[in-house]
Amino acid sequence: MLEQTPTAESIKSDAATTLKAKGSAIADFLARNPVMFSLIGLVALCIFLSFSSTEFLTENNFRNIFRQVSINAIIAVGMTIVILTAGVDLSVGSVMALSMTIAAGVMVKLNLPPSVAIVLALLAGGLFAHSTVL
Repeated sequence: MLEQTPTAESIKSDAATTLKAKGSAIADFLARNPVMFSLIGLVALCIFLSFSSTEFLTENNFRNIFRQVSINAIIAVGMTIVILTAGVDLSVGSVMALSMTIAAGVMVKLNLPPSVAIVLALLAGGLFAHSTVL
């Protein structure tokens, strides 16, 4: 039996078929997991920023990022509990903004210490949140 030697055209055709199969596997994976687009974008942005700025991968920058994210993280945990218990409360953002405004106003206008302002803001936030539930 004669064995056929592969020609250049058949090798190119086989390579193209293999690449299309791999490409479609990646496309299928991304179609099933659209969140991966966000992750890929985040990784690409981090790589770009780490090369474009010497301050990006520093301890102070990470500390600043975590400080800014902490408020949203606390609210997200609270909202997760609310959603899991089948109660949907859309007023969380506005109650938080009002409470923070009260705390800032009390500290600036009445010259009260931050601990007192925090307690007053928590009480005001609790009252407003309770009034939205009723």
